[in-house]
Amino acid sequence: MNIQDLGSLGEFIAAVATVATLAYLAVQIRQNTRSSRAAMIQASYSQAFSFLSLIGSNTEIARVWRIGLFTPAELDENEYVQFLGLTTAMLRNFENVFIHFQDSGEDHRAWEPWNRSLRDIMRAPGLKRVWKERNGVFGDGFRSYVDQILVT
Repeated sequence: MNIQDLGSLGEFIAAVATVATLAYLAVQIRQNTRSSRAAMIQASYSQAFSFLSLIGSNTEIARVWRIGLFTPAELDENEYVQFLGLTTAMLRNFENVFIHFQDSGEDHRAWEPWNRSLRDIMRAPGLKRVWKERNGVFGDGFRSYVDQILVT
C-alpha cells in the first residue's frame, strides 16, 4: 500500500464516520423532539388539572365561574374581573395546545379531546362575551379557529 492508497482509505473512513455521526445525531434529535412534545402536552394537562382543581377546591371561585359561564351580567365588577382572569388563563392553555398541534405535524387524534372541550366551553354565554371583549390578546390562528367555532 502506498501513501495515496492510505490517503484514500483515510478519506473513506472519515466519510463513513461522518455518515454514522449524522445518523446518530438524527436519532438523537428525533428522540429529543418526542421528549419535548411529550413534556409540552404533559405541561398542558397539568395546567388544565390545576385550573380545574382551583375551581373545584374553592367554593367562591366555583360560584364566580358558574355564574360567569351562564349569566355573567349577575357578577359584580370584581367578580367579573376574576372571571376574566380565569377564562383568559383557560383559553391561553387551549391556545398553547392548539399551536403545538398546528405546528407539530403530529397525529391530530390527540388534539380531538382538547377540541371537543374547547367547542363545549365556547357555547357558554359568558365565554362568548369574554371572547368578544378579549380575543385580541390571542394569536391570529387561534383567534380565527375560535371565531369559526362560534359561527358553527
